[in-house]
Amino acid sequence: MEPTRIPQLSAEPTGRRREKVGQRSAESVRSIHRMATIAWCVTRMMAAVVYQVAVHRVRPTDALARQLAPTLSRLGTTSIKLGQLIASSPGTFPSALVQACSGLRDNVGSDPDFTIADYLEVELGDGFQRFDHVEATPIAAASIAQVHVGRLDNGCAVAIKVQRPDIAGTLVTDLRLLNSMARMASRVLPSLRRIDITGLMASLSDQLMSELDFTVELDNAQILRRSLGGTGIRTPRCFAELCTSRVLVMEYLEGQALSTSTTHVRSEGSGPAVARRVLQALLAPLVAHGVFHADMHAGNLLVGPDGELGMVDFGCVSQLDEATRDGLSHALLALFERRFPEAACGLLSLMDVSHADLDAARNQLIAVTSEYLDRSIEDMPVGLVIRQLIGIGTGHGIVMPTALLSLMRQMLFLDGITRELDPSFNFLDEGAVALRDAMGAAPRADSPSDASTGSSVEPNAYAVAA
Repeated sequence: MEPTRIPQLSAEPTGRRREKVGQRSAESVRSIHRMATIAWCVTRMMAAVVYQVAVHRVRPTDALARQLAPTLSRLGTTSIKLGQLIASSPGTFPSALVQACSGLRDNVGSDPDFTIADYLEVELGDGFQRFDHVEATPIAAASIAQVHVGRLDNGCAVAIKVQRPDIAGTLVTDLRLLNSMARMASRVLPSLRRIDITGLMASLSDQLMSELDFTVELDNAQILRRSLGGTGIRTPRCFAELCTSRVLVMEYLEGQALSTSTTHVRSEGSGPAVARRVLQALLAPLVAHGVFHADMHAGNLLVGPDGELGMVDFGCVSQLDEATRDGLSHALLALFERRFPEAACGLLSLMDVSHADLDAARNQLIAVTSEYLDRSIEDMPVGLVIRQLIGIGTGHGIVMPTALLSLMRQMLFLDGITRELDPSFNFLDEGAVALRDAMGAAPRADSPSDASTGSSVEPNAYAVAA
């Protein structure tokens, strides 16, 4: 006779099991509530779009553009990040949507119930004793983190970035819902497959989950600090022994953000010098070490009391392999020297064109860029050229490595901010000078060969040209 099997009782205490069940129940309730909120906001937005199209004869894209930014802002952190992704993806999304989302800012008030001293004591343990003073009120607050100023026991002024409590759970819930909605939307609307909406959402998910781990930002900050050594561009020293996945402690840099100081910089006559520094901040580490800041904007670039440029916020840094770094450097030099057909072929050699109509794409690229050959440097619409290059790639099924896509977005930012700092700034001339200095090459360096398959930037890290 087969022996009777006695059920094994879990050794886990009953109280702990109940706690886990309670946590799962709370997560389920939060997900349902969040899903209902998103569904309600999206329904309201679409109803307003339909009304404007049907009654006021507004074009669907324009009607959606009017409603999109307020809706994303209302939905909070993850949706705002999605809007910022749209704003930084010209060529993928209609220009009306890009423009509508360009003003989205991830700024929120500080939590009145948050006590920084208690938070640091729990996170750092004995390390908290290293602080002589920490300001209770943050100097900056966003949805994922806020920044406080403090002073260490050695007198060093520091910026302390701390993650908001419970934000991780909110982000995970939002990302799970948005990824599901993207998959459903791509099945219902075939046009969304062309822009790889599911791939974009996956990229956004990876970015946000990476931003939740401050040790990633610590590594990024140290890499860029080494890469910018000797350039005169300041980056803060990090105190790794006081950093965790939710706390980042680094040297406090004095200065005003470019987002609020461009007019002052221009009035003092230092606009051209600062513009060159901004350009150098992206290109010097790219050429020398294959790394670049992938989320450079006017809010994380500082102008110090002596006019020096400082850089903060290192949540997004991209790294290239040696072959891609060299090929990209030569392609960019060709672009800056207005050798557009050569630049187009060089960039194509870095992309996945296995499923693209390469001849048609190359011909269109050459035709579009050739119209700018006779223009003066001052009249050269660098941003427009980059947008057209990206848009042509999208239309012909060319797949761009994620890091290369990020670099193109940074080039768009550079074109705008340097012109704001100095309306007469020769972006192409200055870019060529900065690249030649970094490369140590002759003015007419050889371009990469016109290959049909691209070298990898990051393993399996490709996105449709956006």
